[in-house]
Amino acid sequence: MFQQMLGFDIATMRLMTAIAGVSTLVLYVYRLHAIIHCMMRSPSDFPSPVDRVVWCGLSGFMPLGIGAFLYHAVSSRSILTLLYFIPFLGVAIPAVYMLLKVWPNATNFNLNFLGI
Repeated sequence: MFQQMLGFDIATMRLMTAIAGVSTLVLYVYRLHAIIHCMMRSPSDFPSPVDRVVWCGLSGFMPLGIGAFLYHAVSSRSILTLLYFIPFLGVAIPAVYMLLKVWPNATNFNLNFLGI
């Protein structure tokens, strides 16, 4: 019955949920790493005194570590590592797959016009 309702079996759903959960935890660790890195830098590294507060706020409150990614890319100009991209894809790919697989079955809305 569950397979008819959602369009795939429960083992697939459990696997995707586990991957997304572990990826979310890794993104939280990445977020904490960015906040600690921002707080440990000297004040002379920032153009203005408010920048430290802004970067810590962005790192802490933007979802899925996007603020931490922006901090590393813009402020510290460090080399972008896979510490962000792999967990982000681990959350994004199951979410998009579930959207495209569950949404048509749950709402009886056909996605054939999209070619999917």
